[in-house]
Amino acid sequence: MSLIKKFYGAEEPSLTRLAVISSVYVALGLFFYGAWADFVPLPSWSRGGLIASGIISVSASVAIVFAYSTGKANFRPGTSRFMKAFSYLMIPWVIFGLSWGGLVHGIGAVYTETMGTPMAFKISASKKIKNSFRSCDYRLYATELDTAFPEYLCITESEYASLPMKVEMTLWGQRSGLGFSASWHVGSANKSRKADA
Repeated sequence: MSLIKKFYGAEEPSLTRLAVISSVYVALGLFFYGAWADFVPLPSWSRGGLIASGIISVSASVAIVFAYSTGKANFRPGTSRFMKAFSYLMIPWVIFGLSWGGLVHGIGAVYTETMGTPMAFKISASKKIKNSFRSCDYRLYATELDTAFPEYLCITESEYASLPMKVEMTLWGQRSGLGFSASWHVGSANKSRKADA
């Protein structure tokens, strides 16, 4: 099996199929980069991305449902009605999540890291413990991080024990009109924003 068939599902995919599947790969790449990057979007960029993601989600969902309802796209033979209905319900949410993460965090991070200007500023954070199966238990929260993904900084148990309830810390990195990519400094430790996440 050739790589083209593996990635596009056909040896000679149509131009439409190439465009759609390539767009999905780009969106996935931006989504995962955005989840990994230490990018904090500005509230205006976050709101704009929310609206744009809604428009992308509705438009793409309508196009996909139209393609399936007119026979231009088909489910695998034997797919139950329940799975078809479930797919129609999930399509908008999956597209919305991918486009929001890729647009707000992925594109924002790439743009800021390549075109941004250096910055450093102090913030005041408060520490909290949250028992989490998927993330860290010891966290720092600050209003400047409300639009981050995740919206807190992870710290170690020993850092948590040694820090006061309110912590002065420095964020530095790159800033643009979309937000900022940041590393942080508290006490003697220098870290990427999610180093222990």
